[in-house]
Amino acid sequence: LYDFDSDRVRSEAASNLRTLAQSLDKYPDTELLIVGHTDDKGSDSYNYDLSERRAAAAASYLVSQGVTR
Repeated sequence: LYDFDSDRVRSEAASNLRTLAQSLDKYPDTELLIVGHTDDKGSDSYNYDLSERRAAAAASYLVSQGVTR
């Protein structure tokens, strides 16, 4: 979903998120928990920050597609 060491949503992931946003439009009472993941390269604190940024990027993308935060 992301390039190495990046929090930028790749085009394949954006396509999946657009599909998710369309589904959520049909079911407005749905709640999501968005979490980010990383590999085991780098320090724990760096990877924690990167995973937070990835989750935020996915959430922001969904908001840009009309999903209510």
